[in-house]
Amino acid sequence: MNLSKNCGAVDFNLGCSGYVYGLSLAKGLIETGITPNVLFITTGIMSVVSNIKDRENRPLFGDAATATLIEACPGDAPLLHSFVLGSDGNDYDKLYVP
Repeated sequence: MNLSKNCGAVDFNLGCSGYVYGLSLAKGLIETGITPNVLFITTGIMSVVSNIKDRENRPLFGDAATATLIEACPGDAPLLHSFVLGSDGNDYDKLYVP
């Protein structure tokens, strides 16, 4: 790849909520003028930790990837509206993979 050395990169691991948190991060970077655009790439590889015999849960936790280009647009109204972020740690042990 021939990316500029001025190209920023951030890596975070948030599972299912990662896409929403990533969009909110991209929105903040664009709206504060830090950058005019963000190439947001997500991946998730759950097949290595899920039980192949678990027909109930395995279809919910598959491998996936996305690439989303988010760009600043001229005008007053933001295209990405405000985010309400939060978390609830109850029952974490039901999703925890050691």
